[in-house]
Amino acid sequence: MQSTKRQASEFAEVIQSFMTLRPRLKVMLPEDLVRLKAQLSQSYPGGSAASRADNNLLFNIGVILSRQQEPITMGDLSRMLDVPLSTATRIVDWLVTNNFVERQPDAFDRRIVHIRFTESGQTIFRMINEFMRARVEKLLGRFTHEEATTLIILLRKLVSALEDEVQEAR
Repeated sequence: MQSTKRQASEFAEVIQSFMTLRPRLKVMLPEDLVRLKAQLSQSYPGGSAASRADNNLLFNIGVILSRQQEPITMGDLSRMLDVPLSTATRIVDWLVTNNFVERQPDAFDRRIVHIRFTESGQTIFRMINEFMRARVEKLLGRFTHEEATTLIILLRKLVSALEDEVQEAR
């Protein structure tokens, strides 16, 4: 029991370190991603700077859309993001304004709207993913192959545990 408490404490310290490093990692963005971020900030609804939560939603929408074979409905997107439909709509409006996603009416029910990446949106999301992969590759270069494999297995297990916890809370 004492060992588990100690490990939990050590893990919490690691998470805190990640969180304090996050702002400093932004300075490592390539110029094209800095320009993209500026473009998004300038076009933010209401003219003020986007909140961190909205920026996270932008990325999460990209992840969701990149995993879909077909356009998805706004309702499905809202559920996958776990946000109200109005929030999903506001963020999608922002992405439509920047030509990153497009809306498509449903062929059978005009109340349903589907969204999908535009070509520009796909390109940008690929660019972001390539940047992330390159950063991770550099970081994993400090590990042996076995250590990196173990780390990935353990992180996947952690993500699974967090997903289970979220499901149980519902």
